[in-house]
Amino acid sequence: MTIPSYSNHVETASANTLGSRLHRLRKAHRHTLADIATDLGVTRQSVGKWEQNQIQPTYAHAQALANRYDVSVSWLLFGNDGSREMAIVSATFKAIVAKLGVDKALDLLAAAES
Repeated sequence: MTIPSYSNHVETASANTLGSRLHRLRKAHRHTLADIATDLGVTRQSVGKWEQNQIQPTYAHAQALANRYDVSVSWLLFGNDGSREMAIVSATFKAIVAKLGVDKALDLLAAAES
């Protein structure tokens, strides 16, 4: 009987974090911590702490990183493409349209945007 290694479990569990995604992207593009830090105006230590999941980047920094690596902010931060959230919004809007009708639902949406 093989006993699973605890360290393997920890590595697998942490593979789906902002830090691990950022680290993989940075390595794949052959960027150094200093490259990222200089471009974003932060310290190399801050980028290292992001990758180690010790601190989180600001949303502005996450946005800049997502743009740099051509990924969505949602994927970088949460490991998804936002499609689940969009499906929920779509289903909710369809339910509102079914209950109120198209014209009233659009009026409600227009009022919310202003």
